[in-house]
Amino acid sequence: MKNIPAGWIKTRISGKDFADFLASSLLDLCSVNTTPESDLAKVAESENKVFRKIEEIIEKNGLKGTLKKHPFLKRIKEHPFYTNPSYTDKEWPYDNRGNLVYEWAPEKLDENENDNPGIAVNAHIDTVPPFIPPYKKDNYVFGRGACDDKGGCITLIGALKLLKEINEKFDVLPESRFICMFVTDEEIGGNGSLSLALDDTLQGKYKTITVYEPSDSQIHPGNRGALWYKIDLDYSNHSKSLILALNVIMELEKAGTKIREESIHPLFDKEVAQTCHGIFGPYGKHPSTICDEIGFSVNTALNEDALKEMLLKGLSRYTKKYGDKTLEKDKLTGRKKVDHHFDIRKPNGNYELYIWGKSGHMGSVAQNDNAITKAAYMLTEVFKADPLLELDLIKGSSLKVLTLEGGQGFLPTHTMEEIKERFAGALKQAWEDTKSFANIENAPQISFAKLHNEAFAGSANSESVRDLVAVSKILGSKVREPLRGFPVSCDARIFAKIFPELEVITTGPGSIKDAHSNGEKVDIREVALNSAALALFVLKHSGAAGIVNAQVAGDSIKG
Repeated sequence: MKNIPAGWIKTRISGKDFADFLASSLLDLCSVNTTPESDLAKVAESENKVFRKIEEIIEKNGLKGTLKKHPFLKRIKEHPFYTNPSYTDKEWPYDNRGNLVYEWAPEKLDENENDNPGIAVNAHIDTVPPFIPPYKKDNYVFGRGACDDKGGCITLIGALKLLKEINEKFDVLPESRFICMFVTDEEIGGNGSLSLALDDTLQGKYKTITVYEPSDSQIHPGNRGALWYKIDLDYSNHSKSLILALNVIMELEKAGTKIREESIHPLFDKEVAQTCHGIFGPYGKHPSTICDEIGFSVNTALNEDALKEMLLKGLSRYTKKYGDKTLEKDKLTGRKKVDHHFDIRKPNGNYELYIWGKSGHMGSVAQNDNAITKAAYMLTEVFKADPLLELDLIKGSSLKVLTLEGGQGFLPTHTMEEIKERFAGALKQAWEDTKSFANIENAPQISFAKLHNEAFAGSANSESVRDLVAVSKILGSKVREPLRGFPVSCDARIFAKIFPELEVITTGPGSIKDAHSNGEKVDIREVALNSAALALFVLKHSGAAGIVNAQVAGDSIKG
């Protein structure tokens, strides 16, 4: 067995040319809008454009292997993990669409090639809306997909480039199969990964899979689960429906708090069982994206001072639970996370109330600020003081149905069915408390047809985990131990649940705090470090090479 000096790898990834390669490649991928939309031909065109870019970069720079597009399998539609895509009403939206797979295999495999399963890695090309064009500033690439998850895709490509260079310099190649999956439709529920997980041409070829997501380069042997809800309310009486909707948000908050209090698990902090309200009628962008703005027309008998007093009373309750983000600074900009909580205007006699928050991934709700939740706390206090309060949304006056959408994170301590029951019960409670005075005939309806991801907990001491931790530490990565579960849901759970024997890991560059936000970004230096860790992990875990720490003579990690 040969040894690869870690010092050479460290020098290589710290060089300007490698950083420029990663940054330019990432900017190229992020320049393509891969947010979902109803025009499926356009979606397919964008996906194929990204896949062609990935193919071109790998063929020019990466370890020589095979690249193949795998069409979506129609049988995934019958699988319980299948998610109806929220961006289309078409029964089967995956004609002429697929996922890109890179495979590298040694020239000599066992007679039965699947007796020597190798290593798989996975990253997704789709992003949440809205599209934000990319740009580079200092060591960062900004834009939609920068960290979630085109930065993950570039991590895989960077590892292939390093493996090629290691082979040329040290005459070392992986001794087992290496598979890179570039998938789509992760953000809506994971149908791309589901199709590859069930693909007969790939099954048995890998014994471990690492899913790349923005995780601050931490190594996670488990994921929390996530369930998206959708609630439809009759909006024929705008004011009464809005009061009901705000009560619904408050009851869902109570249910989420109880779930969180019950979430005691050795791999997870209970705080990662987050409740996020992403869409409130025309406000909000995505069920798992924190809403940062909502506006109401307010007709009340309260004078402006009394109205402000009630709003501040509700705001005080909210900030006591979630913190006051006007008192916290964004580390990157140095500015307050939220400039101020609300504005009151009076353009046409009635008050207009605008409530502000800070957007981001639902996994970072504690670090950001949800305007929907804040509005519920504030306006329920106004309603207590003025039961004749009349409300309307500043936008969306033509709506016939008011739709609320969001998500609940949960740990392996709870099943998905339990979460559904809790949320259905919360809706029923809000309806019972409101219907008598609201005089609303049609009961609100709740459904869970979109993302529905189970939680899972793997071993923090598996061979794959130990190897990835070891090479990461050799490279200087600050791996926090004991290892914890990923506080967000992702495609890792598909592989863990379908194939319990697999060793499944989640890691990757970037922070979940930045994912889905208007300021989404990734540090190219962190992408480089992850690429190097992946390349060395592939060599070590396949038995091809040990890694010698350049700082300590003779200190090596045996394969």
